[in-house]
Amino acid sequence: MDGNGSRKLGRRALLAAGAAGVAAVAVQAVAPASVLAGGDHEPVIQGELNVGRLTTVVATNGDHALQGRSDVGDGLRGETNAATKSGVYGYSNHIDGYGVFGRNVGGDTSGFLGGKDQGVRGNGHAAEGVRGESGTNYGVVGLTQSPANKAGVIGYSLNANGCGVRGANTATGTVGELGFGGMALYGKAPVDLNHLALFVNGRAEFSTSGILTIPRRRSSVSVAMPALNPWSMVLATLQTSSAGVYIQAAVAKPTEGKITIYLNKTATVATKVAYLVLQTE
Repeated sequence: MDGNGSRKLGRRALLAAGAAGVAAVAVQAVAPASVLAGGDHEPVIQGELNVGRLTTVVATNGDHALQGRSDVGDGLRGETNAATKSGVYGYSNHIDGYGVFGRNVGGDTSGFLGGKDQGVRGNGHAAEGVRGESGTNYGVVGLTQSPANKAGVIGYSLNANGCGVRGANTATGTVGELGFGGMALYGKAPVDLNHLALFVNGRAEFSTSGILTIPRRRSSVSVAMPALNPWSMVLATLQTSSAGVYIQAAVAKPTEGKITIYLNKTATVATKVAYLVLQTE
């Protein structure tokens, strides 16, 4: 080939190379920032969208098989579009392990999912251990299907002045507590005509209530009642209609451990009386 042919071929190659370069720049200009990388049986590339169909397993004999860290965002994030699946799923093969464990070092709080004895547990030394919030529904729901004497929600207090479970309505100022101090149930409400500390919708049963029978030719009856004190009071009503007969007094006797109900006169027929023992303070 003569010199003119070589010069023509060189110009053609130069033009082709220039066109390829321009095309490459154009592709880079319109291509998205993330490209598909790290497919099946390929390396995972940091900063890129890695798409594959197979599960990627990272295994090690060290403390952490995989660790994520960020100074401005989430250290590790999982996401799913599938129903009944989890964005992040963890499990432990050891009975004393945790499925998922999280800790806030600054607040000295921690929590885990999938423990040996608890499905969910939160620990907060100076903060709330577990908190639930909802805009239109229940903040926390507990459910049990155990036929034994179990509860959907249970609370404990290790302090004599604490309470096991506390509920408060900040809008009305009403408060209800279970296991507060020496009381199994405590209710508090503003003293007015619009609020109630206790409302029972249905029958109520008290272990310090009952019905006694005053025999014919007697004017009083007594029944043992433990744990009486100087603030104990007795309410009593007749359950038998008898002309001219009424309850003269119902007396709590703490030193004798009993209550006594007195009629105004001797009963001519067996007379039933109902009683309820309460405490004034």
